[in-house]
Amino acid sequence: MRNSCNYEIEGKRYSFNDGINNASETTTVNYQYSDENLLSVHHALLNTDLTPCEIELYVTLPLCEFFNEQRQKNTKNIERKKANLLREIKYHDGEGYKDTFKIKKVHVSPESLTALHERFKHDDVNDYESSLIVDLGGTTLDCGVVLGKFKQLTHVIAEPSLGVSSVIKRIQKIVKSETNIGLSYASANNLMLDIFYKKYEFLSSLVNREQQKSDRIKSETEDAINNLSVLVSGKLKTFNEFQRIYLIGGGSSLIKDKIVTSFAQN
Repeated sequence: MRNSCNYEIEGKRYSFNDGINNASETTTVNYQYSDENLLSVHHALLNTDLTPCEIELYVTLPLCEFFNEQRQKNTKNIERKKANLLREIKYHDGEGYKDTFKIKKVHVSPESLTALHERFKHDDVNDYESSLIVDLGGTTLDCGVVLGKFKQLTHVIAEPSLGVSSVIKRIQKIVKSETNIGLSYASANNLMLDIFYKKYEFLSSLVNREQQKSDRIKSETEDAINNLSVLVSGKLKTFNEFQRIYLIGGGSSLIKDKIVTSFAQN
């Protein structure tokens, strides 16, 4: 990771820092077309071993942005995504401006569906089977039913305000209340995962081993995760006539048990 990461887009300056708690919001649909999205792509590229050069970029959009209400490609959003990533960006390493990657062409695919092409092949999904894909991310819940190996998309729902960020925000709030510590989104996410997997070292360090504070933070986190699971499970009740369920996205592990229980066959 580069020690100093400063960027400039159309005269506006940005710096990378994963430790602050007032960072730019990246867990909304608008992020897909924002300066922050362009920054994140270049920041990731510059932290590879690749030498800056001309490249073609393959990216995704959430289902709710890639498709319109008629389940057709939303060309306006797709072109908007491309245009955003084709903009010029400058990179400064603390000593001077350095070369950046030159994005010459952008390809956009639906976020949830492309992630499962290889899995469908591995599972030998036939042309007559329907699969429910559930993609739970930071803010969006994208769900779709596909026939065969993506032969046809038969049903789509998207919830652009339902995601893991609802849990993160509750964790940030309870930690602030109990300890007066303002956790960054990344740190709150790490704490959420630690509590979910019953690893409490980070939590213990935050509360100075005060058990009551620890218990309240654990309880709030577990309640937030359960609430998210219930909400997602409720949304899936609108789907029927499918043979497989695939859970993907950053929040998939949090909701797995609830989904399995909800759809378990008698």
